[in-house]
Amino acid sequence: MRQGTAALALGVAILACHDDDKTVAPTGPGVLDVVLTTPNADDGAVLLTVDGAIDSVQGAPYVIFSTASGTGARIVVTGDVVGGVIARLYVPDVASPDQYVPQLVEVAQRGTYALRPSTSYQLELRVER
Repeated sequence: MRQGTAALALGVAILACHDDDKTVAPTGPGVLDVVLTTPNADDGAVLLTVDGAIDSVQGAPYVIFSTASGTGARIVVTGDVVGGVIARLYVPDVASPDQYVPQLVEVAQRGTYALRPSTSYQLELRVER
């Protein structure tokens, strides 16, 4: 009886230590995708800032103009802008994506360049895997 209890306790302990989630959070230098959610299908330009240490910025797949520094980036994305990944940020540490804060400054309609209210747009940063 005592051996059965010990074996059962050992089995429970082994199962409790088993981790089904094999994913490991990335650390160190890497890429954060800037993901735009837009209510419109005819955006032509987006101006955004991102606070945090940024090494460089790449368009994805848009033409971008940017300045990046150790304190943040100012980014203009142009083209037939639709929802999804609009830029990639190369950062020194992707382990803490919360240290990078994206803010949408302005959005312009394609063709007319009329400014749109930015309240119905969203920006999100995701670690590129």
